Amino acid sequence: LRILHGLVTRFKDAEKPIQKKLENYTYKTGIHAINSIKATVSKEPKNYVEAIFKVHERFYKIVKDAFCDEPGYRAAFDNACGKFINDNAVTKAAGSSSAKLAELLAKYCDTLLRKGNKADQSYTDKKIDQIMVVFNYIHDKDVFQKFYGTMLAKRLVQQLSASDDSEALVISKLRKACGFEYSSKLQRMFQDIRISTQLLGKFKTYCGIEKYDVINDFSVMILNKNAWPFRSSPAFNLPHQIQPTYTRFTEFYMSQHSGRKLKLLHQFSKGELQMLYTEPKYTLQVSTYQMAILLLFNKVESITVNGESMTVNIKSMTVESISKEAQIKPELCRPI
Repeated sequence: LRILHGLVTRFKDAEKPIQKKLENYTYKTGIHAINSIKATVSKEPKNYVEAIFKVHERFYKIVKDAFCDEPGYRAAFDNACGKFINDNAVTKAAGSSSAKLAELLAKYCDTLLRKGNKADQSYTDKKIDQIMVVFNYIHDKDVFQKFYGTMLAKRLVQQLSASDDSEALVISKLRKACGFEYSSKLQRMFQDIRISTQLLGKFKTYCGIEKYDVINDFSVMILNKNAWPFRSSPAFNLPHQIQPTYTRFTEFYMSQHSGRKLKLLHQFSKGELQMLYTEPKYTLQVSTYQMAILLLFNKVESITVNGESMTVNIKSMTVESISKEAQIKPELCRPI
């Protein structure tokens, strides 16, 4: 091919048929590659991204080595990639090409960046580079930003990120590809977590100096409302065992940031309870809603959803939904 390229460059317009052949063959190869793995894509987004990248890698090498990465050949190659990546059997089946492609790419990022991924940093960095190759061909990058931002937020709040370095690397690459404004909310989320860690350290030092008694292992994250894709929680009464610590923290925070207002996101809050009446003793990891209900049983043997003993103000949540969240069998927890 390189010899052929050297010959045809001597003749006017002789390269155009070759460029068209390159475009058509790249497109057909890409479509075939995606068709061969389309049945597995919903469960394994990784297969979709890697199939695309393999085709891209193969033909980019041809463009670079055989055709010296000349603009006409590069344009033909990019046109083919843009077509088969955004419009194929997988995206057509979903009914929205841009949304499905963006969702699959974001899901693959989520899998790669979550805890449980045993790959080393060099492997992860390599895969991030591959993801960015595919990202550059997405037609509607705002759709990807929405999916990615939601998944990033959950990873950060639930402390499921495998590596801060990898998270920062993706954000920096998105900023380089699309500009500061595109990545600003993602960057702000990442910064909020770091600032929260520093703030928590200051709060614990403050409590130590003032000799305040607070909950062991208390932690908090302060999230900027404009950057995070979360909605406020319904009204809910914190258990009295937690309220003093929260009040102390609120006072401390307001002393440093006057004019701001804190709202709790109970749906992401969690804690641990120790069961003292069993042998051996158990530690339960529960949501704040579950904690509030379980602590009621320190005073009563039974509660009703709308009764006086239900003092935590979560009437809108049913016992069935709370027990389902905890994976408790329905027959063990029935509303009265």
